[in-house]
This record gives sequence, structure tokens and C-alpha cells, in this order.
Amino acid sequence: MPRLSSITPRLRILLAATIATAGLTYAQTAAADPSPSAHPPEFSFAEVGDLGGSASFPLDIARNGTVVGTARTQATPRPQTAFVHRDAARSLGTLPGSTFSRAMGVNARGQVVGEAFTAGAESSRAVIWDRRDHLSVLPGLRGPDSSAVANAINERGDVAGVSTASDGRATAVIWPRGAAPRALGWLDDLPGTSSRAWDIDTTGAAVGSMSVADGDDHFHPHAVAWDRSGVPTDLGVLEDHGSSTAYAVARGTGRHPLIVGAASLDGGTRAVVFGSSGPTALPTPGEFRHARANDVARQDWVVGHAAQLEGAPTFGGAAVLWVSGVAYRLEELTRDLPPGWSLQNAEAIDDQGRIVGYGTVRGEVRGFILTPDSPATPEPST
Repeated sequence: MPRLSSITPRLRILLAATIATAGLTYAQTAAADPSPSAHPPEFSFAEVGDLGGSASFPLDIARNGTVVGTARTQATPRPQTAFVHRDAARSLGTLPGSTFSRAMGVNARGQVVGEAFTAGAESSRAVIWDRRDHLSVLPGLRGPDSSAVANAINERGDVAGVSTASDGRATAVIWPRGAAPRALGWLDDLPGTSSRAWDIDTTGAAVGSMSVADGDDHFHPHAVAWDRSGVPTDLGVLEDHGSSTAYAVARGTGRHPLIVGAASLDGGTRAVVFGSSGPTALPTPGEFRHARANDVARQDWVVGHAAQLEGAPTFGGAAVLWVSGVAYRLEELTRDLPPGWSLQNAEAIDDQGRIVGYGTVRGEVRGFILTPDSPATPEPST
């Protein structure tokens, strides 16, 4: 049930057509082949992101294979710092006096974005590292000392995330090529609402979530797509008074960019693809109650996880790949998985089909990268 009333007629037609085509294309592909593929992809395994501590969490991969995330440097929870992994993992550091940073996004130009805590009271700051690993703070809506997080960066250097506004609300923002932040638009500009941008495509359009008031004056997060001008569209929910979030948009230039995420249903959470009539639920493998789609590549491969506890895949969860609407546990597709490894969350995928995420081995959380035996072929650009 997209809310298109606030958009000009021309933008409304273009945006609705884009979302409709993406959702219908994926749904039609799944319907044409509802059974598991006779030739699902297979992957080789490698460990990434180890800074010598007890945990590593890869969170994104650029199209040139650069991996970023956050990792502990000791056996204790702190220090935990952002890392970049090219030939090997190295720490990106954090703000002076701080013991925490996290790299959330990376592009092929070597720019990395994320968050770093300040010393003492530990307030979040949106940060960007350049190709020489130099850290700079991205100003929030209330200036350089306002709380903010940078979640994603595109190839142009546009950054998407969230910042505390002057009225105290968490507000979705874009930093155009790392410049001053621009607040993205609201569906209902009401006190108590909040929004967050999770991803940004090559054109500067973003996706994320926004709280929307229901008939009882309660707020529920809805998945939202913002066009390049910052105008929002409600991508809908699976059930009345339910919630949803859009975590990723296909960042390539294929004909049918997909938006994926999660939505509540029957006391659980389902991984979804968003289309013109709202989200379409993807199958959840096994007996898991919750699933989430974290990222999507141009060839329409969707990655994420399934778990018994929402948002906690390291407690017995499973990393998942969806191809044409069919769910596969990535462990079953990884031919050289070392003994003792459990793949529990797939965070990101690039257009060659390389997948990064994390799992557990010997009681510790470790990062991985899976490389397909045959590189995936993206849909041709137009």
C-alpha cells in the first residue's frame, strides 16, 4: 500500500513503476520455479576480519572485493574497532580516547563510512575514512557534536544514515559526497516520529524505515524509499499495525533494482522483497521464527539470515541465500567449510556474488567471505 499522495504526478508514476517492476519481476521468477533449483550456486570459503580478538563482524563488501566491518582486538568486548580487509585485515582506528568504532559501508574508491564513539559519555559520531585510512567526522544535523551514524556509501561518495535533529528526533539523512547533511522527507511530520536511512543506490535514492502513526496513535516502523529529492514513499507492511524495514536496495544499474528487508507477520519476522502492493514474504528455511534480508545483488541474489531470536543470528541462526524466491542455507552451498564452523548471518553481497558475514567456530564469532565457483552474471544495464 504505497503512500504516493505527497509526490508530484511525474515522480509518482516513475517511482511506482520502478518499485512495481522490481517486485513483480522477482515474484514472477519465483512463481515460475517454486522448487529448489537443480543447479544452485556453490561457494568456496575464507575467513576475514581477524584483528586478534574474540570476535569479528564483516558488514559490507565493495565491488572490488574490499571488506569492512568491526572486530575486537582482545579477548574482552573492548577495544572493538572498525577494520578494512584487502589482502589482510587492519584496524581503521577510532576517535581519540574511544574504544569503539564500526565500519558499515565501503565503495570501490576506498571510502569507508560508519560510526565511532566519543570518549567518556560515548555518543555516536558519523565518520568517514578516506583511501589512506584517515578518519573524519561527518557533521550531524545539529553540527559536528550531534549524534549521527553513517550506514552506507555509494560510488559517487554520497552517504546515507541517521542524525539527531534540532527537535531531538532521529532523522534519516544524506551527506551528498560527504558534505553537510540533508534531512530526508517525512510521511507524517508528527512529534514522536523517527526515521533512518540504511542504504543508498548509485543515483542517490535511499531506503530505510520511518515510524508511522496508526489509528490508535501508536507508531510502527514502515519501510520507506526516498527518491533523489528526498521525497518518501511508504513501502507497506505484511499485516495491519505491523512493522517493516528496508535494509538494502540493489546498487547496480540493472533494469529492475530490488529493495529488500524485513516485515513482521504472525508474531515473527519475514525476509521480504518490496513491490508496488507492499512487501512479498520470502520463504524461511527450517523452523525459524524470524528472518531478515540484508542485501541484494544485481543478479537478484538476496542474502540475510534466519533465527529463533529476532536480531540475534549468532544464537543458533543460519546465513541464508535466496535465489529466484528459493531459500538456501549457505552452509549447504559451501563445499570447503572447515569443521566446527556455523555460518549464521550473511550481511552483504557484491555483483560478482561474493558474500560476507559472520558465524561461530570454537565458541567465538568470526567473519567469512564466500566466493561463488562461477561468478554471477548481473542483468545487463540499460
